[in-house]
Amino acid sequence: MSHDEILCLATLFRFFCTTKAQQFRSIESDHESQRIADFLATGEIKKDRLQDVLGQMGNVQSGAEFEAQMMGTGKGITITDCLGNIREFLDLKLDDLKAIEVPVMELLEPDLDLSFDIGYVSEENLTIDLGNGSILELVRVPAGSFAMGVHQVTLKKFLIGKYAVTNAQWQAVMKTKGSANKDKKFQGDLQPVVGVSWHEARAFCAKVSQLSGRAGRLPTEAEWEYAARGANQSKGYEYSGSNNLDEVGWYKDNSGSNTHPVGQKKANELGIYDMSGNVWEWCLDEWHDSYADKPEKLKSNGNESWGDLNVDDNDNRSRLLRGGSWGNDARFCRADVRNRFNARGQNNDIGFRLLLASSS
Repeated sequence: MSHDEILCLATLFRFFCTTKAQQFRSIESDHESQRIADFLATGEIKKDRLQDVLGQMGNVQSGAEFEAQMMGTGKGITITDCLGNIREFLDLKLDDLKAIEVPVMELLEPDLDLSFDIGYVSEENLTIDLGNGSILELVRVPAGSFAMGVHQVTLKKFLIGKYAVTNAQWQAVMKTKGSANKDKKFQGDLQPVVGVSWHEARAFCAKVSQLSGRAGRLPTEAEWEYAARGANQSKGYEYSGSNNLDEVGWYKDNSGSNTHPVGQKKANELGIYDMSGNVWEWCLDEWHDSYADKPEKLKSNGNESWGDLNVDDNDNRSRLLRGGSWGNDARFCRADVRNRFNARGQNNDIGFRLLLASSS
């Protein structure tokens, strides 16, 4: 049986177990499913310890169906082996197993590699501590493909900022006030930083890389659109997360001519906020008028940017913007709309968000 199948069996076994007291609650977590999976796969637990467990268990109710065929088949330990462990140690018939109160048990920790490619990132720490009390939250974007313009683009998994970078985050990393070159109404701690050039946005990403030890950068245009559309969870919305822009974004009709604190609107399918409206967001790519001129290898590889990145701060070629802003009509906030601005430009409607790339 494969690792995933063992985990599935462990989760089903956990499902049959009800919890009625505080001391039983550790079995409810996904981490505990891992530990149960180890128990099912190895059987390495003392029988006398389980006899103590059995002594504390409640009544067993009948009637549960266990559809083992949903696990499929695989190599290594078999489903029969796993079920045999249950029968041997619990001394119960699986057909009669429906609800058991299970106290906390000391189970072996699995020796499994569950790391994300950029380093182990658990559900509890999809964050980067920027210092000064500022935390940058991230969202997993799974690998997949989608139709971008007239061609199909394939992407590896990556992490992307849950929100656009805020003024507080900018100050924590760059040690200068966020949006300092713009009106004070744009300078709230939780508002997205604006008035930063493409070069300055890249400098922020480079500093975060130094702080975290992870490779941070701006997203490519394809990565940005894939995340905005909800990746493999996409429901095909016109905007990022809805067909109703008022639900998900700040734009000309509802913004009051200002940016708003991040995360106040509805998130998209992946739990990412404000990818339609509030601020345009810098992408890594150089601007090109037509996809037709894009090299073939880049048409299918969405994690690789199109254009020269080996440039100094004097370079002022146009770079990609996506998402629309507080000052735009709704049509500019669609998930598929492309825009551009000079790399040294510092408008009050342009910000950015961080991406952490996969290493494979």
